Amino acid sequence: MAINTIKATMQMRRGAEQHFDPDQMTAGEWAVSMDSKKVWMCFSPGIVRRMATYEAFEEDMKIIQQILSTCQDIQEAVEAFEQLAEQHKNHAEIYSKESKSWAVGGTGTRVGEDTNNSKYWNQQSANSASSAASSAATATEKATSAGTSATSAGNSATSAASSAATATQKATEAGSSASAAGQSAQDAAGSAADAKISEDSAAASAGQAEDFSLTSKSYAVGTDGKVRPGDATDNSKYYSDLAQYLTDEAAKLLDQAQKLISAATAGALIPSGTVAFENLPAEPKVGSMYNISNAFVTDERFAEGAGIQYNPGANIYWTADGQWDVMIGVQVTGVKGAAESFYRQGNVNLTPVNIGLGNVPNVATNDQTPTFTQAATRENIASGNKMSVIFGKIMKWFADLKTVAFSGSYTDLTNKPTIPTVGNGTVTIKQAGAQKGTFTMNQNGNTTIELTDNNTVYSLPLAAAGTRGGVKIGYAANGKNYPVQLSNEQMYVNVPWTDTNTNTWKANSKTSEGYVAAGGTNANKVWKTDGSGNPGWRDDANSWRGIQNNLTSTATDQSLSAAQGKALKGMIDALNTGIAFDSGITVSNRFVKIRFTCRVKGNRVLMQGIFYGNSTAVEGQNHAIANISSNIKPSTQIDTIACIQDGNYHYLGSACLTVTANNIQVSSNISMAGRYVQFSVSYDL
Repeated sequence: MAINTIKATMQMRRGAEQHFDPDQMTAGEWAVSMDSKKVWMCFSPGIVRRMATYEAFEEDMKIIQQILSTCQDIQEAVEAFEQLAEQHKNHAEIYSKESKSWAVGGTGTRVGEDTNNSKYWNQQSANSASSAASSAATATEKATSAGTSATSAGNSATSAASSAATATQKATEAGSSASAAGQSAQDAAGSAADAKISEDSAAASAGQAEDFSLTSKSYAVGTDGKVRPGDATDNSKYYSDLAQYLTDEAAKLLDQAQKLISAATAGALIPSGTVAFENLPAEPKVGSMYNISNAFVTDERFAEGAGIQYNPGANIYWTADGQWDVMIGVQVTGVKGAAESFYRQGNVNLTPVNIGLGNVPNVATNDQTPTFTQAATRENIASGNKMSVIFGKIMKWFADLKTVAFSGSYTDLTNKPTIPTVGNGTVTIKQAGAQKGTFTMNQNGNTTIELTDNNTVYSLPLAAAGTRGGVKIGYAANGKNYPVQLSNEQMYVNVPWTDTNTNTWKANSKTSEGYVAAGGTNANKVWKTDGSGNPGWRDDANSWRGIQNNLTSTATDQSLSAAQGKALKGMIDALNTGIAFDSGITVSNRFVKIRFTCRVKGNRVLMQGIFYGNSTAVEGQNHAIANISSNIKPSTQIDTIACIQDGNYHYLGSACLTVTANNIQVSSNISMAGRYVQFSVSYDL
């Protein structure tokens, strides 16, 4: 590549600073003030920068070092307070986790914390209390059922000869209900005790959680000495605020130092010698200027962007924006037109062909002579059409215009309409039967015909019922009768709506809810309705029932004494022994007995069993599972039957099981080989 040699003349101005005029300087010119010992350089007309001196920098740096030393002391204090604040923050976090652990658990700080915390024991207390209430309700229900059954047993005991079996059955049911009531009462007492234990544990956990919460608050924001002495100024928030204050003060001092540095270096260039491009410093000072000894191409560090080539000898400096800037402007290394493929150097002549304008005539715009052809059809011109197309469309429109478009004469129109002729008839004007004048249709000139209006007085009738007419305003309000008023020729009535009825109380009646009259002198009476539904204070009906202390009374409006209830309980306990057995069962050779029980309680029998079918219990054969004692006479009240195999539970239904007085059978259309059969049968003796 050819390198052009540039010849330049160095020029310098000098004199007193008061006579220095930067606007008079030319590019590349230096200026020196002999009295104040300052130096300036002009980079282009209007752009003049003062050069910094070593002595000025030395004085400014002394001031900056003093400020930075002060900032360093403050920074050390800030760091110390930040460390102390962090320690208190850690303490607060630890005690906060402890507080959460004893409150709700889930922190992983204690073994078993999820089942030993305030929330858990509160839930246990609530559950136990609920269970106690439920058990107590069940006990009450069972006791009520026992009393009802005992009453029925007493009533039935009077006819012992004819209804002995019925009395025995009722007594059995009463005993069963009384026993269940007792057990439910015991369950209620146990649940109440569990509720008390859970409540105490919840209270203990809540207390521990509250202690840790207060300790956490002491280390976080302080409690004015309630938890730790002096914690109002010995907590995380206090030290954090203090560290922030000192940080802000240090920032202010650093900002002042930065302003001094900027003031010392603003607009000044510091000549720093000649270096090769690749040896430029990585972190130069603002204003540092270097002369580059070799050719180079700019990169992303340069203000003008990357990819621009410069010859040796270019001067660059580091700006306050953190970029290199070239002082001599962009150099031209070659020239080519848009239609050329290569750059040319030296004295280059660019022609229209070089820049892609070979087909453009070299004449003024108004002297262009475009050529075009008339379009075949009429079309509107459109954006993007070529000039030859636009002129061709315009030419087609002009060619299709007719003579009338240029003459404007009616006679040049084609397909003119036929205008009909008008007869010269006479028009007569009459008023009230009298002729006032005439004129002809085709006459020349104007004709004036005057008409007379004789009805000039209008009488407005008065408004009446069924008659429209005039009304007048001025009515004086009378009670709820209000006058009509006018506004912009429009009528309105101003009704002062005021609700003065503020009493919204109403008495209770047969047809309406409401308040109940005061009791007053109606002692020992109740508010109730009569036979017609009318409410009022009335005597309460006597609901007292007599007491029978025997088991022979037939009265239906008396109550049984507690003594007779105890006697009934003794009778019921004697009948409630029940018989449980599994003897007397002969198992079929096709089945193996896994478990079988038969329990007789009162006059009710319950049989439950599980049997396993061997390889001979196949489909199509009689599946008699077992023979039972002949003294048990079951009915066909079957509850459940199921077939179990390979862990799957298959419900078969009651129709698949037959229980007779002698045996238990499974339907023969089901293969029981390798299967278990489970059944439950209950019936009355």
